[in-house]
Amino acid sequence: MKVAKAHAEALLSVRERVDAVIALRREEGTLASMSVSELCRLAAVNRASLYAHHRDLIRQVTASRGRGDDARRAKVSRSEVKQRQELAVARRQIRALLVTIAELQLEVAALRRRFSGELRAPRKTAKRAAKSATVIPRKTKP
Repeated sequence: MKVAKAHAEALLSVRERVDAVIALRREEGTLASMSVSELCRLAAVNRASLYAHHRDLIRQVTASRGRGDDARRAKVSRSEVKQRQELAVARRQIRALLVTIAELQLEVAALRRRFSGELRAPRKTAKRAAKSATVIPRKTKP
């Protein structure tokens, strides 16, 4: 990996490497969250030399960070806030209903097991009672 890194450093200038990292992060949409240290690590550039010789690149990164923050702080209309609140309430209600349904299904399954066991038991005892009620006379010795 050091060989590839040294080879890349020999082919590209510091500005080209930093510009490539900035372009890549811009495409990914993560430029606003990138720090200068991360930029230097990805571009294989010494941070001190970047601050000393390429302040314009640092300004470019920090300026894009500010734009990302502004995009996140965009104003939201009152109706959108109300819709989000209603959606959150609806989600909580749905979760509560799902929990209730699951509990009821467990209760129904338990009742089915209980009653199927009770219904079978009298049949067995009734058959046994019928067998024992039928008396077979014993042969007596003359």
